[in-house]
This record gives sequence, structure tokens and C-alpha cells, in this order.
Amino acid sequence: MSRPGGTSASRRRAVAPLLPLALAGLALGGCETTQDVSARIGERLAREQQAATGLERQGRAPRGVRAGRPTVLPSGDAAAVVVEVVNRSGRAWRDLPVAVRVRGDGVDYTNRTVGLETAQLRIPSLAPGARLWWVNDHLPALRGRARTVRAAVGRGRPIGGALPRVRVSALRAGREDGRPVVRAVVRNLGRRVVRDLTVFTVALRDGRPVAAGTAKVLELPPGERRDVTTFVVGDPTRGRLVAAAPPAPAAR
Repeated sequence: MSRPGGTSASRRRAVAPLLPLALAGLALGGCETTQDVSARIGERLAREQQAATGLERQGRAPRGVRAGRPTVLPSGDAAAVVVEVVNRSGRAWRDLPVAVRVRGDGVDYTNRTVGLETAQLRIPSLAPGARLWWVNDHLPALRGRARTVRAAVGRGRPIGGALPRVRVSALRAGREDGRPVVRAVVRNLGRRVVRDLTVFTVALRDGRPVAAGTAKVLELPPGERRDVTTFVVGDPTRGRLVAAAPPAPAAR
């Protein structure tokens, strides 16, 4: 067993060489205190987290753009939230953030978290007079009904030029691998390639969503079409099918 005196002496020898370095660091930093260093590191980490998670301030939605009452569609192993977004302004908008929060038994979900696709965070574009049923089908399974469902649209950016023209048609409900699906045809009616399209599909009954889902089209050259299959939450045979694939504005 070591003697107490020997232990204390060895500690003094280990700590003593570090003191000049620590003092020199304070002098070079303009006598920056530990609290200053901690605050600076905290601010940097907050900025990095904000950039990584998309927790930017949403701001206020453009005038004439509003979100309707959100609807949650539960399922056995997943759930979806659907929000109708309407643009009553005379301008087209891009990158409209949509924030949602769903609380239920064992679930407190928000889409402002790490790892979600852009389509689960925002609307790529919204033309003047457009009505879009925006879908986030990445919710965890809900046990019972959601107690709280909230949705809000934030500040987007105006679009100066024309939007690419994309049409979704020939919607039909079916099943694939035992799961409900909606099949459709997506066409590029413009003269430029469109990329990273998200197809938002909803079944409406008495104006309310009863089924919804999303699908991706990675690339669609001008004049071409793609057959798309969307796996949905809910029963798409119970309602009228609607779908849209709002494109991002063409790069300039």
C-alpha cells in the first residue's frame, strides 16, 4: 500500500507542470474564463445541432398560405399525418417548411429531428391557387388515438420563374405483398429533367383523409413517364384518390 505522503507528493509533481500552461492559455485568450469557454462551445454545438437537425426557425408562413387541420392515420406498425396546405396568394413558393407534432400513448413525435428526408420536412414548391395534401408517413406506430396533433407552415421563398410541369394520373388502389398500395403514372410535361420527386397520395372520404403515403421518383426526363407504386397507411379503397408531385424549381 502506498504511503499517504508519497501519494500527495506525486500528485503535486504531476499537477505543477500543467499550471504554467493553463495560465499561458488564459493570457493568450485574453483571460478567457471557464464560463466563457463553456458558453462558446455551447453556442457552437447548438449551431451544429441546428444545421444537422433542421431546427431552424420556421418563421411566419407567406400571406395567403395556410395549413388546414392535420389528420393522423394509425396503422399496425406505422402511422401517417396528413395536412392540406393551400396557397391563396398570387405567387409560387418553394421550400415551405411544415412542422408537425403528434402526441399519443407512448409517442411524442416531431418531424424536426435528425435523419428525415426533405419531403418529411418541407414542400418543394406550391403554385398559385394550389391545394396540396402533404403527407409524412414516417411516424411510429400509435397505440390508440393521438391526443394532440399540431401542424404549421413556415416561411418559404418566392419563385420568380415558371415551375416544371409534372402530372400524376391513372390512380388505382390495390395490394402488393399483402399491403395496401396506390398505383399511378407520373409524367414530366416540361422540357427539363426533374429529380427527387416526392409523390404525395391521399384517399379522401367526405373531405377527410382515410389513407395516405409517399413515393419517390429519383429522375424523370422531359416527356417521359414512370409507373409509381405508393405503399399507404389506411385503406385506399374507402375514398377518392388524389395525388401530386410538386417539383423543385429548375436550377438556374
